[in-house]
Amino acid sequence: MQSTRRDISPKDRSTAFLIFGFLLACYMLTFTGRIDSSDGLSTFATTESLVRYGEFDSNQVLWMGNQQGNIGP
Repeated sequence: MQSTRRDISPKDRSTAFLIFGFLLACYMLTFTGRIDSSDGLSTFATTESLVRYGEFDSNQVLWMGNQQGNIGP
């Protein structure tokens, strides 16, 4: 089985960069910088733990009482 390498043309590359730039601009215009939900806070806490300690840990959000498996108010 032979693998063939397909080169990307300069036109395709510039089109890809333009699409990326447009989507990045749309995202940055709508980005608030606030954490609005417990899911967002959990994602932030897990990412922070991964960067600081190298572990996938979200013990920072235990005080919320919204762990997986809680049922009811």
